[in-house]
Parts: sequence; structure tokens; C-alpha cells
Amino acid sequence: MGILPTYFCFPFKNCCKTQNKRFFVIKLPITDFDRFIKLNIIAALVTFVFFTSSGTKLITYILPIYPFLAAITARIWYRQNDKVLKISSGIIDILFSIALIGIIFCGFFLPADLYSRLQSIQILLLITLPIFLGTNIYSIIKNNKQLNFLSIVFLMAVLTAFATPMVYKLDYSFGESDLIKYAQLAKEGGNTISTYKTGNKYSLLYYSDLNHIDFHREDTLWLEKELEKENNLLIIRNKELDKLRNPYTVSHRGIKYSIITKPVDK
Repeated sequence: MGILPTYFCFPFKNCCKTQNKRFFVIKLPITDFDRFIKLNIIAALVTFVFFTSSGTKLITYILPIYPFLAAITARIWYRQNDKVLKISSGIIDILFSIALIGIIFCGFFLPADLYSRLQSIQILLLITLPIFLGTNIYSIIKNNKQLNFLSIVFLMAVLTAFATPMVYKLDYSFGESDLIKYAQLAKEGGNTISTYKTGNKYSLLYYSDLNHIDFHREDTLWLEKELEKENNLLIIRNKELDKLRNPYTVSHRGIKYSIITKPVDK
């Protein structure tokens, strides 16, 4: 999250006209510094593709990419011209201005439960974003690259040090806490786990200490058999409950996921 503002420098770095009026000028690496940057680009791409394509992942898996992105960002700031700086900074300011407006008025259109979870992040951003936008816009008007750089460093530091942990907790509260709770229930009760349309959730394996979990996607016959299993926790996404044709009873209902069982005979 902290590196986000610098992404907008990438599209414009090699797209602006050079002195010889050529576009997309790509220089081959001729120094150790250029070779170092090329290696960082390769490492960042490999890390991004590898962890993005992974079927089971935690939110922290992508962290190894940040040292490589930091080196690439430093190279862009070291060599970029004033035109690139103004274009990328202008895009940043527009997007964060829109975000600030949305943050101010989000309480009017978000559900009360969701808004209460976002309030700690909202307060932080309502303080941080006006400071960043004011400083950044002033730096563009005065053509002050040092102040522009410092304003982005300030924003990156706040987002990384304070906002990112809040986002992790928010992500955890939206479903991940359900899965951890159900996995611990299975571990304590000696149950097996099967899931229906949840995707591959590594946290279930990790917190339940099970060697195998059947992550199933779409098969009503399979679902009917799973409901008949003894000592098995069948986990399903809440939004899929209304689509089920099989009779069931919800034994545990969470924010995003529930445990269902066969109906109890009266």
C-alpha cells in the first residue's frame, strides 16, 4: 500500500518525447547500476506472478516484492524529468482527491456495521490525505521536486506504518475470522472439514492441523453426501445458502461463512 503513489510514474517514464523526438526509448543496461535495476525488475515480476497465481495465499505473502519495488522507484525518481513528475503527481492528486471525498461521505451510503469497522482508517486518512494533497499540489505549482518527493514519502510512511495494519485487521474481520474459528472448532472436536464454493483456504488447513480438506466447487450430489457425514464440518459462503436445493440447518453463522448440517428430525 505504501508504494502505491509511485506506480503512476511508470506509464509516463518512457512515453514522453525525448530530445530526438522518439517515443518509448529503451536503453540497454550499460552500467552496473542499470544491471542492478534490471535484476530488480525481473525479481519483482517473478514474485508478483508467483504469489498472484497461487491458489492458497495469505495477505502477507506479497511482502518480498517491496525491496525490489523500492529500488525500481528510486531509479525512476533519480532520472525522471519535470514533465513526468507533473503528470504522475497530477494523477495521484486527482485519485486521492476522489478518495478523500468518498471517505468523507462514506458514512451516508455504507451499512452501519461496515462503517463502524472503517472508522479508525477513516480518521487516519482524513488527517493524512489533506496534508499530502496540499503539500503535493504546492510542490507542483512551485516545481519543487524535493518537496514533491517528501510529500510522497510522508504518505507512504503513514500508509505503511499505520493504515496497512488496519487494513489487515479489516480483512481479517471479513470472513477470515470465521474460517479460523471453524478450523479451531474442528481441531477441538476432532472433526473433518469440507467446503462448498469457498475456494482454497489455507487458513483452514493451518489452524485445524488437518492434512486434507475437500474444497469443492459445484456438485449438488457431493453436497448431499457431505451433509450426511458424521463428525464433519461443512463450510459454505453465506451468499450461496439461498441457492441450495438440499435441506439444511445452519449450525454456525459468521460474517461471510457458515457451517451447515442436515436438518434435525423432529
